[in-house]
Amino acid sequence: MSRGSESRVEDVDKMKGSPDSYVPSKRRFMNTPAKRNEAYIPTEIEHVANIVTHGLWVLPSVLGLFFLVYQSSSSPEYISAIIYGLALIGLFSVSTVFHSVFYSGRFRLLKEILHRCDRAVIYIFIAASYTPWLMLKDLEPEAWSSELCWFVWVMAICGIAYQNLFHERYKTLETCFYLIMGIIPAAAVMHMV
Repeated sequence: MSRGSESRVEDVDKMKGSPDSYVPSKRRFMNTPAKRNEAYIPTEIEHVANIVTHGLWVLPSVLGLFFLVYQSSSSPEYISAIIYGLALIGLFSVSTVFHSVFYSGRFRLLKEILHRCDRAVIYIFIAASYTPWLMLKDLEPEAWSSELCWFVWVMAICGIAYQNLFHERYKTLETCFYLIMGIIPAAAVMHMV
């Protein structure tokens, strides 16, 4: 068990009898919620699950990138395929490495850097997921597809900057960044269907 997980489990043991305590069987799968402005510390099982589930998708992501590039017949399709494919590979690769280092309980500085990278690649992936829709589909003139493509990437950059400046603080603001990035371009995509 990693050092962070052990201390969190000890905290749960101390809380026995309090209204917020967990049933011992649940403790094995999920630790107590993080305190305000602190990171959640996953259990050993959560770490292993994250490593396995994220690691399993690295190779299919690489194959997906090659497939998308192979199927591209125009410059915008090729660019969209590269952007989306690299973001998908980055998402699963960075997450797998981050959770592996975190699980090891060593390399504290590397863990902190990878944690920030893990969060950054989520912003990149959200933007990369909308890029093909906004680049390749013809939208109504009032749908602002080109502006929305820029907007989602500017939001990704702002989210990455925020994450680096205020890492693990102001979690509500971080959630708002994710929601705004996800919902606003979705409004334009809804006009496509």
